[in-house]
Amino acid sequence: MLPKLEKLNQRLQEIQKLVAPKVDRNEMMQTVFQELENIAERLKTEKLTLQIISTNLFSGQALQNFINLSEKLLNSYEIKVNFLPSQEQQSKQNLSVALLLLAAPEQSQTRYELSPVQEFTIGRNPDCEIALEAGLYKKISWNHAKVKTLANPDTNLTTQNWEICDLNSTNGTYVNDTRIQGCQTLQPGDRITLAAHSTNSASPEFIFEQESFASIIEAEKSYKQLVNCDVLCLVVDANYPLSANEKTLIMRASEAAIAIRFVIIDVSNITNKSDKLIKSNLNDIETWLQNQGNSSSLELTFLALHPYYQNPQITEVDAQFQEKLAKFSKSLESLTNRKSEDILLQRFTIQVLDQIILIEQVFDIQVQGLNQEIQSLENQLQQLSKIDLKEQIKKNIKKVSEDRDKTFKQVKVELNQSKTTLLDSFSKKSIFSKIQLIVDSFKPVIVKKDSYTYVKLRSEIKNKTGNINIDLINFCSLTLEQWANEEWGRISTCYGEGGLNRLAQSSYAILNFIPDVNLENSLFNSQQHVDIQKSLLNSFIEVNCESRYREVSPVEYVVKQIRANMMQLTFIITLGAIFIGSKVGGGKQLILSITEPLRDNSWLFGIVLFTLICLTTYSYQKENSLKIEEIGDKLKKDLSNHYQSLAKNLVERLVQDFNAMLEIEERCIKENLEYINDRFMAYIIDIEKKQLVIKNSIEQNKLNQKNLEKEKVEFQKLKPKQIQ
Repeated sequence: MLPKLEKLNQRLQEIQKLVAPKVDRNEMMQTVFQELENIAERLKTEKLTLQIISTNLFSGQALQNFINLSEKLLNSYEIKVNFLPSQEQQSKQNLSVALLLLAAPEQSQTRYELSPVQEFTIGRNPDCEIALEAGLYKKISWNHAKVKTLANPDTNLTTQNWEICDLNSTNGTYVNDTRIQGCQTLQPGDRITLAAHSTNSASPEFIFEQESFASIIEAEKSYKQLVNCDVLCLVVDANYPLSANEKTLIMRASEAAIAIRFVIIDVSNITNKSDKLIKSNLNDIETWLQNQGNSSSLELTFLALHPYYQNPQITEVDAQFQEKLAKFSKSLESLTNRKSEDILLQRFTIQVLDQIILIEQVFDIQVQGLNQEIQSLENQLQQLSKIDLKEQIKKNIKKVSEDRDKTFKQVKVELNQSKTTLLDSFSKKSIFSKIQLIVDSFKPVIVKKDSYTYVKLRSEIKNKTGNINIDLINFCSLTLEQWANEEWGRISTCYGEGGLNRLAQSSYAILNFIPDVNLENSLFNSQQHVDIQKSLLNSFIEVNCESRYREVSPVEYVVKQIRANMMQLTFIITLGAIFIGSKVGGGKQLILSITEPLRDNSWLFGIVLFTLICLTTYSYQKENSLKIEEIGDKLKKDLSNHYQSLAKNLVERLVQDFNAMLEIEERCIKENLEYINDRFMAYIIDIEKKQLVIKNSIEQNKLNQKNLEKEKVEFQKLKPKQIQ
């Protein structure tokens, strides 16, 4: 290897040695290392590179065929033939950075293109660059967060660092499920959620999209390959003006380390009919080339390449064009005679310098990233240091405990008051009064059964079972079931200034004050199910609703009454007659005067007898009704007392069940408070661990900064002296 190239190669190996350990950790370093290997391989050839570029397949190949005829040129040049990149390949330079919104739960996507000259605010404020629907995302702050670039706005979008900053939002900003403090640098593919650590119907999710450095390299690769040469020959067709791609290539070549640039106009296809058009094209080409700066290494020449086409139809060349071909060949030969080593050294040195500049950019980006990371960690550490949760946790748990004790005490008091009202016998709304009304509606009736007569109570209400006991049991069960359901509803929503539901909501609101500790709302909601049927669906003792009744026949009763009445009447008349006779005399005569008409007029006796029978029958019916009513009243009293006692017993049982459930609820809340306190303590321990981790990370990042600065100094020493 030539001496100067050997020295450059040694320097190149030292650079490769320093870059190699970083290849696996950095995409840009991987690309740089690959390019350094390519430079090392090209150094070994010690030949100048001649790049033939054409938009016409035949013209470019023809020029190569012409050069191949010269053995000296073949020994001095490495010849390449390429074509211009397509417009589609050029468009790859127009890369973008964007936020992709995934709107839960439909997961529909909205893409927001980002600009380096503008900050993008996210929130419910309609004036935000990324305005979210206020009605859908209620937990999102008015101005929640912003995304901005950290690099120079004039640089390429994809070489910049981007960050997201939380704007003191109420519910926080999360990157990859971790809440950020202040700002955080974004990496391609980072998942951003607002107001929650994971996406849900009230929390949108964004994906940060950014083209990688490899995409930029790929977009520039075609042009860099084309101008990576010592001699550039652009073959154009005289029948057409310079295209935009050809002009771009010429300008890009003027910026590269190319010893000489040829614009070769192939005049093989010129016809007399197109002379005017060709002259116009040639004039435009010459004018445009003259207007380009740095034209000292740019040569315009006209060559007839048709004899060197594959399967040429015309092999002869005019003397004028023969001379131009010879002059072109001598220009290439003279270039190799004029210190080809210096030409190669200049080009490869510039290429090495380009890679060192990229390496320095990597160092700068890494140092800048470490600075931002240190700043972010210090902000997090500062925020964590400000938090004094132990006292707040103790205060809030005490507040919930006091509210719990007060609420359950008041609920039990109001429950007992409701029970007392239900069992108040002096109240028309009590179950006692309702049972009494039902029992009073029953009618005593005479029933014949097994040759015996019974007095039995019967319900006159329609749509009943016909069994008084079943009807009363059903009434008690349904009435108490309704009361129990309503009572549990009042326990849940009314008693104790809002019931258990208010206690649950209040407790959750008081304790859910640490966003990073996600408390389940179900911890405070009632888990008890009121099984009222368990207390009501039992077998109950039924009351006897009938009484045996000895009924006297009407005839027997009438005869008995007549006989009793006749004897009494006779006795009274006799006594009266005796008394009157003793006073006035002639008593016997008086009796005869009374009884004699009865003997003489038998019909009169019949009337008297009939009257007595009617009066006796009426008396029989009245006395019998009073007796039946008396028996019925006794049956009603027994029935009423029994079911009033049953209702009281059931109410007491239901209240006991309620109290048992309230004790379970109270115990559950107490256990949940202990569980929440344990979670809070674990969170505090986790914060303390995070503080320690952050401190260690800050120290490690500062150490990495120092190491990067040292490595950067080492790379600075490796720059070739002649281009320092």
